[in-house]
Amino acid sequence: MNEISFGGLYIKPVTIKKCVNNRYVPYQAAMVKAEENDLNVLHEVNRLWNRPLLNIIIAEPQCLNKDKHIYILTKQKDNFKHLNPEDILGMADLKEYKGYNINTLEAIQVHPDIEKLDITLYSRFKNYILRKLHKNNEAKLDYKEVGTNLVKIIQEKHNDKKIDLCPIHTSPRFYRKLGFRENGIFYSCQMTWTPPKKK
Repeated sequence: MNEISFGGLYIKPVTIKKCVNNRYVPYQAAMVKAEENDLNVLHEVNRLWNRPLLNIIIAEPQCLNKDKHIYILTKQKDNFKHLNPEDILGMADLKEYKGYNINTLEAIQVHPDIEKLDITLYSRFKNYILRKLHKNNEAKLDYKEVGTNLVKIIQEKHNDKKIDLCPIHTSPRFYRKLGFRENGIFYSCQMTWTPPKKK
């Protein structure tokens, strides 16, 4: 696929895990932030992945305004002015509320090939079938820690306010590991991360 012109901001390299010879090794990826003229990249990823959460992330007509921040984790090493949609491994959408002491993590979507819902009956059954079909009798995701790095970059870049989210029923454990805690009337329907106090 041809690369697409991208006006976003390169943030920094990040280290994820890649499966090589059936074991995970460190792998350097890159974190970038989309800007207003990058809808063409996002729409192409939406076409490739065909995931409902992407419709939230690239919702128009207010997409990529000054209060909406979309972070992208990509395998691409350089030339970030021309982003290859096929190299993108995950995206996250943060909504910033001016005048309030809290922001909202609207959605995180990783590449369909590395999605992991490891506590549902369906997923356990799916992984069992994959292990039976896999020639090494072990099914492994190609990459790990994509979602973790997306959350961490948001916590790093937006550490002046709390961040809340409404997780799907399979994901509270993932967010607890990243410092989020349940709150509200419905115990696990909303979670909040509180930034550490600055010394």
